[in-house]
Amino acid sequence: MIIGLYSHLFSVYIQLQPYDSQSRPRKRPLLFRISIPCLFILVTLIVILSTISSYEGLRSQTQLEYLLGESQTAPLDRHYSGYCTYGIAGVSVFGVVGTLADLILLYRAYTLWDHRGSIIMLPTALFLSSCGAYIYAVVYFQKICVVIPADPSAADAHRLNLTISTLALVTIKVVNNLALTTLIIYKVRKLTQVTNKFLSASEKVHSGRLVKFIAGLYVLYGIGMAAFLYSVVRQRIDPLEMLPILALVMGISPTFLIVEVDLVVSNGRSIQGAQSSSSKDIVQSVQRSSSGDTV
Repeated sequence: MIIGLYSHLFSVYIQLQPYDSQSRPRKRPLLFRISIPCLFILVTLIVILSTISSYEGLRSQTQLEYLLGESQTAPLDRHYSGYCTYGIAGVSVFGVVGTLADLILLYRAYTLWDHRGSIIMLPTALFLSSCGAYIYAVVYFQKICVVIPADPSAADAHRLNLTISTLALVTIKVVNNLALTTLIIYKVRKLTQVTNKFLSASEKVHSGRLVKFIAGLYVLYGIGMAAFLYSVVRQRIDPLEMLPILALVMGISPTFLIVEVDLVVSNGRSIQGAQSSSSKDIVQSVQRSSSGDTV
């Protein structure tokens, strides 16, 4: 269901691009224009890698139980090696997805807030922290794949450490995404309110769905976090098996946000083009509002 929602959302984004390019006097930077398609491809890749890793893990379950229960010198089968290889690849791609999603939101917030660096200082610090956590998770998982067969008695301790580091990483990611999304929605709503002062009631740009979007986003992240915590902590499911769900949530967030903001902004531009007599007043008012924020 989540995969279907994300695929539909991405198709809407693709359909909006011709209209968006026609309404913009300047094109967005190339990196920003290709980031959403790259995000979709990477999330799909995570789902594939995690599925293969889980499949290899299930096929190697008998061998793993033998290693952890009776012998510390039994040879590893190729399925266990496949589980580790595809698992490490999935975690690595997950780090790229999280980094790309953060960069999309950081760029959008930075441009909407008139390139004010102070606005994104805290999100940037959280972004750098999450990058460090990603690197630690990949290195630690590689260590687990080597250490557990050699020292099965330490499996529980390593699993606990991996779970704690994963929870810390996910928490940082959720807080950062929600903070950036709130900043973006607040700014878009404020600029829309300024624009609506010069429009009639029938021509006003309604940004109420942005508020509904951010409320839905909080619910989406809440459900994702609850499912992750319950599965990993209570059900003791391998955190790798939850990567596809987390990756899909991270992919949906910036894609949905860009689609909603582009719809509101494009509607606003259409109205401004129809009312050429008041367009200068609208632009000047928005500029005064932006300069007032800068001061």
